[in-house]
Order: sequence, then C-alpha cells, then structure tokens
Amino acid sequence: MEKRRHPRIGVRNLSVDINDGDDFFQGMVSNLSRNGICMTDIPNRLKEKAGTMMVIVQMKDEYLRMFIKPRWSCRGEIVKTVGAEIVNIPWRWKEFVMKHEPLSERNVTDLIYRVHRRQKKRN
Repeated sequence: MEKRRHPRIGVRNLSVDINDGDDFFQGMVSNLSRNGICMTDIPNRLKEKAGTMMVIVQMKDEYLRMFIKPRWSCRGEIVKTVGAEIVNIPWRWKEFVMKHEPLSERNVTDLIYRVHRRQKKRN
C-alpha cells in the first residue's frame, strides 16, 4: 500500500540545481507532488546524507528556491535518482503543482487555495 498523501505527477524539461552544503549539482525533476520531489541524473558525488539541502527549480521564466530532506536514493554507475520531502513548502510550489494535478484532486486544492488567498487579502 502506498503511503503518499498526494499523487506523484510526472513532468518533463524541469531542471533543478542542488546544493549539498559542499557543491552544486544539476539534474532533472522526473516527478513531483505537493510535498515531495524526485530528481534524476544527479551525479553520484552528491552527498544526500548531508541532511537538509537547498534546491533551485527552474519553472519556465522563474526560479524557486526551497529546502529538501532526501528520503531515498538509487545509485547508478554515474548518476543517481533522489526522492525528497520539501521542508516549509512555499506557496509558489503549491500553485505550480496544483496546475499539474488531476482535475479531481485540483477541485479540493483550488477551494483551499481560494480561502487562503481571501484570508491573506483581509490581513
């Protein structure tokens, strides 16, 4: 049984820069969810056991910086795949993911988002 709260969404052509505290590495995002990210083509030199890492995701014409905690990795000969949980999820990330979610999942999310926006405007 899958433990995920939100479904994975496959994506293409979404690049990511990762900082493990010592160095920057480039890779690609293969799938994402509201609170997680799966990155591929990451050089094996990345130290995912370093704890919390910073990532910069290039979303069309903007860059989004956020922090992740790696949860698993799969090592190949030269590159690895890393799955991570996003720490303190930015609203911009949630908006981006909502645009890619299946319609049934999006209906509930849109309602929550609209309520949040209204509350923000009032304050």
